[in-house]
Amino acid sequence: MANNLDWMRDLDEPEKYLDKDMKLVFENCGIDTVISLLEGLPSINVYISSASVTKAQKAYIEKHFDGNNQKKLALEIGCSERLVFQTTKEAQKKRHEEVRKKSQADLFNE
Repeated sequence: MANNLDWMRDLDEPEKYLDKDMKLVFENCGIDTVISLLEGLPSINVYISSASVTKAQKAYIEKHFDGNNQKKLALEIGCSERLVFQTTKEAQKKRHEEVRKKSQADLFNE
């Protein structure tokens, strides 16, 4: 594929020439994203998973949880209260395990 596809911007109704997924990309993200994908990832199948969003939500929850704002966080980032609860519980368990390991290591260093 050509390295520079800027000429696509000059087409009248470029979406007429795009197929299936690229047409969806155009409709949702615009011609700049279409060109970027075609130039940067030519002939590559791209699957867009929500797993990355869930990971980011968990990181946001861990950073902003104050002990009493489950509902606010869930509404703010568009997730369930259950995800907030699970994430804070996992983070608490991880911190507890890190403290336990550090305490054990300190015993051996004395």
